[in-house]
Order: sequence, then C-alpha cells, then structure tokens
Amino acid sequence: LKDDIIVSAMRSNELNLSAEISPKKIEEFYYNNKIKFYQPEFIHLKQIILSPKTNETIEDLKLTAEEIYKKIQLGSQINELANEYAKGPYNKTNGDWGWVKKDDLRVELANYAFNLKKGEFSEPIVIDENIFILYIEDIQEEQIQSINNVRDIIENILKQKSTRNLLDNWLT
Repeated sequence: LKDDIIVSAMRSNELNLSAEISPKKIEEFYYNNKIKFYQPEFIHLKQIILSPKTNETIEDLKLTAEEIYKKIQLGSQINELANEYAKGPYNKTNGDWGWVKKDDLRVELANYAFNLKKGEFSEPIVIDENIFILYIEDIQEEQIQSINNVRDIIENILKQKSTRNLLDNWLT
C-alpha cells in the first residue's frame, strides 16, 4: 500500500510537470478553434410580469400595465415599479433577470427584447393571460471572445489533453 501511494504521487507529479503549456500552443489552439469561443448577443434584462390575481380580468391588468408604462415614461425606475407591482412566482427582485441570450426567452418576448436598445423599455406586451414590460439595462454584442478572456480555459483544455496523452503513453 505504501509503495502504491508513492508510485501514484510520483505519477501525478510527473504528469503535472509534463503538462506545462507554452503561450505559443495556447495561441495556436485559439486561432485554430476561434469558433468555439463564439458568444451570442446578451442583454441585461429587467422586466415586470403582471399575472391576473383571483377575480382580476385581463382588462384590469391592462389598466395596471398602462399605469406602470406612464410612470416609466415620467421617469420612475423600473426596479422600484417591479417591486411594487410585480407579484408572483415568475418575478424577480427589482425585476432583474440578469444577462440572457435570445434562446433563454420565449420567442414572442425575444423578438421584442432584442429589438430594444440599451436604456429602452417596451410598451406592455400581452401574451396569453400575462402582461410584460421589458427594460434593457445593457447589451453585450455577439463576439468571438478575446484570447485574454479564454486563455485559462484553453490552458486547461491543453493540459488535460497532454496529461491524457502522457498517461496513455506511459501505460502502453
């Protein structure tokens, strides 16, 4: 057992030492695999979702939505209005849904949200029995992430490959 532990420690140490990755290899991997580092457009979304309460009609909700919309137009903050009006399981504190990509949203909402500009809000959107008011706090355009942002990821990928190759060669 003692010998097994020593051999295992030596193998681990040898594999870690052998798995050093040069900056040149990282750059080669990045340039040969840029598409793997594609990042779609993201928006930082805040929204108010109004859902009917017991004995509340869609017309009642529309009136509430119009009241909220007018308050936003007059300068009220959407996070305050979200905390005041948006109740229910799908609402978030301050209406903040964080960074989302198009595929994260229902198609109907994504079509509205991704056509808004930073700092814009939507008119009330009726979908089924709910009403949504969207606000775009920020936008991150689609891009290929820079090598500086993915260097650690690439290094880990290459270390894993190198370690796997060394282990395979060692065992054969």
